[in-house]
Amino acid sequence: MTYSLPDMLVNCQNFFAKSGWYCSPLKGNTDTPRVLYVSTPLLLSNRKPLDFYIQETGGFISIYDDGTTLFALSNNGFDFTNRRNWKGLHALAEKFDFVLDETGEFKSTKPVAEFMVLCADAIALFSSIRTWEKERSSEDDADFSLTHQVEEILLRNSPDRILKFSPKVNVGNAEVVFDFQWGELFVDTLAPVANAVNSRLRKGLLMQRIDSANNVLFVIDDRHVPEKAEMEMAVLGGVAPSLKLSTLRNMHDRYLAPIEP
Repeated sequence: MTYSLPDMLVNCQNFFAKSGWYCSPLKGNTDTPRVLYVSTPLLLSNRKPLDFYIQETGGFISIYDDGTTLFALSNNGFDFTNRRNWKGLHALAEKFDFVLDETGEFKSTKPVAEFMVLCADAIALFSSIRTWEKERSSEDDADFSLTHQVEEILLRNSPDRILKFSPKVNVGNAEVVFDFQWGELFVDTLAPVANAVNSRLRKGLLMQRIDSANNVLFVIDDRHVPEKAEMEMAVLGGVAPSLKLSTLRNMHDRYLAPIEP
């Protein structure tokens, strides 16, 4: 049996509406150019869609979120009152040629001729923010206290190692994102919970493909349930070097990655 175009539930005429996209012009005035409001099908964990605005001015076109993304994440429990907590999102913005400014707005501006590139960057950015929020939520570190502790320990242990935030490693078609790059080492922090451990197992296995598993360090939070942290460390240690937070904190010598066999 064949279906004609009007019979189909989803077709080219209604694809965007059916898939969760919404676009509406906002009226401007003589001093303010007209703006398009775009709602995407990219949802945060509370089902809030990630939205942005498109504005053309004098041969240039901008996509910005008017601070709504950071506000939505704050409503989900993330603490952005400390600017240190913006570092991961700053790194994501930079990767996709956006800026996260002092007001909490994501924004990028390009010539009108590059509008397609700008749209692709925007979709990639907001998709990455959605992934970032899901990973952070699974680790019960919305206040970033674990991340801050590990950052301070790494700086104290080897102050000569350059510390970068949210580094990415390309493994074939996959992109692996870590919390820190510490010299040549890629460091991830995690709580001893199933979702967090499973995602790190995948990262460790991916890094094995490029013979870089020994350049990874997983730091497991043992502040609350040390027995669980001990068990999960044994699991993660099968794919990449892993330490409990307390072990790293009490380490007096410079941390060295295991030597390749």
